[in-house]
Amino acid sequence: MINVLWVDDLIINPDGTETDFCKSFVNSAYDEGIDITPFATYNEAYSEIEKNPSKWIAIILDVRNDQAIEGNENQDYLSMRRRIEYFRREHNNRVEPFIFVFSADPVTISDAKRYFIKDADIQSKEVYNKPDDVNVLFKDIKEAAKQSTIYATYKKYENIFNAMEEMEWSKEDQNIVFSLIKNIDSDNDYKNDTLYNEIRKLLEVALYTKLEKSGIMDDFVKLKNEYVDDTINKRSLYMGKNQEVPLYIQRAFHSLTMIAQNGSHYHATSPNLVVARDTRLGNAPYLLKSCLYDLLNIIIWEAKL
Repeated sequence: MINVLWVDDLIINPDGTETDFCKSFVNSAYDEGIDITPFATYNEAYSEIEKNPSKWIAIILDVRNDQAIEGNENQDYLSMRRRIEYFRREHNNRVEPFIFVFSADPVTISDAKRYFIKDADIQSKEVYNKPDDVNVLFKDIKEAAKQSTIYATYKKYENIFNAMEEMEWSKEDQNIVFSLIKNIDSDNDYKNDTLYNEIRKLLEVALYTKLEKSGIMDDFVKLKNEYVDDTINKRSLYMGKNQEVPLYIQRAFHSLTMIAQNGSHYHATSPNLVVARDTRLGNAPYLLKSCLYDLLNIIIWEAKL
């Protein structure tokens, strides 16, 4: 699905229920493969963008949205647009979230015409008239998704993100996985040795939370007193002796633990700490990618426990 935010004052009735228009709009979008999350205020929507920076492909804004400004004129449509543009610059000049303007107020649209700029070449209109241009809006959002590296990544690794959702991984950890996939899989960061520390942190999540809940670590938990240092190294060794764990997962845990631990510490001359050095120098151009795939195999396997 294409994840889209929508801010509009036609979302909520005075009694707090969703309006008929909101329900119809969201359901029609869903039928087109677009998952719209509605918000009544600009601030709520922007907080959601900051919370999940790798999720949202587009945002739909209304020009005249009295409820959305929460009584503060500085929180108007134009201010929201500027905040989103600043957010995109701060995230490596990305194009997401694309901004679509969807409004039913011809007077306001006429007065604010100077504020309307097509956000991308795929947009057929500066302003999509509400409700007549609904189908045109959906069509252009789907075209925008085709240009989105975020959407391409989610589509390619949809099973991974579904697995993390099922295991109730935190949004923060899911965002880290997304960032690793996006950068390592595209070979943008094959020399970035700082990513080993991110992988190590995710490995701790994988080796602790889910496995203990599944019961597969029960024997280890009972024997914790025998392991003075309850570390991911010890847990990895335990997993390697567990006959319930497939060989490829045993090897993934062992290899990933050793390399991520080694790579988290940089030393120019130590023969035992060469992972970060060789990665930084480009001598191991596929090492981060192999670590990433080990991690993804572990995530898929754990989700099925």
